[in-house]
Amino acid sequence: MIENNYRAFDQIAPILITDLFERHNGLLVFGSIMVELKLLIVSFIALYSFAQIIECLPVRKKKICHFLPENEKLLFSNFKRRNHPRSKNYRHIPFYINKELSYDEPTNLIIHTHYDKSFYDFPSNILKLYKDYLIPEAIKYWENSLKVKYRYFPILLGRSCVNLQLVFDDSTKSVACETDCSETTKCGDYITIPEEHLDTCKYCVNNKSCTNRGKQKGGIKADFILYISAIDSRHCNASNTVAFASYCQLESKYNRPVGGYVNICPHSVSTKKSDIDPALATLKHEILHALGFSAGLFGFFLDANGNPLTERNPSTGKPPFNTKTNMYEASSRVVQNVKRSNWKIGNKRITRNIKMLITPKVLAEVRKHFNCSTLEGAELEDQGDIGTRLTHWEKRVFENEAMTGTYTQNSVFSKITFAFLEDTGWYIANYSMAEELRWGSNLGCDFVKKSCKSWMDSRREKNLSIQPFCDYIPANENVNTKYECNEQRDAVLLCNMVEYSHEIPTIYRNFDSYYHQNHSHAKNWLPRYSFSHLGGSVALADYCPFMQQVSWSMNNEIRDSRCIYEENSPDKSKNYILENYGSKSKCFSHSRSWLIYTNECTSRITVSKTIGCYQVIFYFLFKI
Repeated sequence: MIENNYRAFDQIAPILITDLFERHNGLLVFGSIMVELKLLIVSFIALYSFAQIIECLPVRKKKICHFLPENEKLLFSNFKRRNHPRSKNYRHIPFYINKELSYDEPTNLIIHTHYDKSFYDFPSNILKLYKDYLIPEAIKYWENSLKVKYRYFPILLGRSCVNLQLVFDDSTKSVACETDCSETTKCGDYITIPEEHLDTCKYCVNNKSCTNRGKQKGGIKADFILYISAIDSRHCNASNTVAFASYCQLESKYNRPVGGYVNICPHSVSTKKSDIDPALATLKHEILHALGFSAGLFGFFLDANGNPLTERNPSTGKPPFNTKTNMYEASSRVVQNVKRSNWKIGNKRITRNIKMLITPKVLAEVRKHFNCSTLEGAELEDQGDIGTRLTHWEKRVFENEAMTGTYTQNSVFSKITFAFLEDTGWYIANYSMAEELRWGSNLGCDFVKKSCKSWMDSRREKNLSIQPFCDYIPANENVNTKYECNEQRDAVLLCNMVEYSHEIPTIYRNFDSYYHQNHSHAKNWLPRYSFSHLGGSVALADYCPFMQQVSWSMNNEIRDSRCIYEENSPDKSKNYILENYGSKSKCFSHSRSWLIYTNECTSRITVSKTIGCYQVIFYFLFKI
């Protein structure tokens, strides 16, 4: 027997009624008949609950990686110009010399996909899912989102040289191999580029006698060649890595990436319905790295007129190369170092150095999004290795923006990322394809320019909500766990704050005292170690704790707290608050705890969870 005062209806019905009236101006239309809305009844049917609070953990963090190509392996490809009779004579000429080539009007991006043989090792059901749906959908998204400003095709990718040794032929103003051309050319470390994708190769012995190798093919009629593999490489063995990607060849005139790869880690694939959306978001993310979202390409960005934003070396036509970072460096017109004084951490303040992308369209979008007119640009990630640091948006600032360094929940490709793509100088973005980023929207300069500790402290002092951050450990036995619905009401959220067994790096310490919202009885609780061990479970977010979807393990399966997936259903015997997960379900809050009577009503159990997922069914009573 389950007892509740059912006041949840009092919270839900006004929301749904208000929504209906806003959309229909107080009237429902059925065909040509106008009917007055008289009564709305909301019915709930149950399926699922969380079994034990202690079993709930923040949703699994998916590591999505980008690996910069080694400078010696980065090739600059050439093109046969359509309807341009002299183009053949200008192939192999670096962009800073070739001034006679014209370009077409911007047209939608065309991506040609080539599957490596390793991809076909997948079982048939996974092969079908990825080849027939996920990969085509991800490619279609970017083809519909981007137009190419400077089109040169068919593509003929460059061939590698033996020992990666190149010489510059002054007589023909072209690059050649010093000793010989390689028998095979790879995109990344593992994928062999097919012969029909490759241009001829010239090698010059002693820089004098030059010979061409290979037969020139027709090339690929596309703007970009994407190689897809499924190799269980050393990169896949890194914790939680689901896929990695990079570009491997750039066009020689404007340096836009024209060849790249995505490797799907075989151990990460799943055909579960609830894993489809994250897999699609991951593929979109990785493809975008290959298309140009990379710190290794910042130095090649162009202004609106096609001129380099970073000064080029007149002898090579390239930006300066930093051997320590293995990247071409960008000028201060692209990336700037910003000092944040009075940055609040722990019980003190420091000066923190931040790298920001400051290109014009990105600058306009971030100022608009955060409602901060003095914001200098978009903050770049400062943690992780070279494949994460600088080549993603800062997780603390952009959380579920898809181009942050780890997948947490509800990835969206926002207008800020679309602005980045336009600021490369290579693309025109279709902003109607961008998705809404709610994180940080209109929260102002205090949110985006200060630490999360500063934000939380100042909000508490004003008796305001500290959202989107939080400050309690869900599994603490002295605290009633506080669940919340996300803004879209399609998932149950939990604070991802944890107590680490080690100290958090000083720069990321966000607590010098401990608070529990609405849990006054926990004020005297102290952590096992010290406050320097407290923080959010997502390190890339500067250890700032925030409300996050949760996942838990049950019967050797991972389930999560998204309302729309029926597979998130528990054993019926533990469905204490009559939840129902399914395609028509939404997240709602109750007014108080539920009581469970057992043993013929002689025993009573209190279930403190006051948030759940419920199917919404409408019954309309109306008169004509």
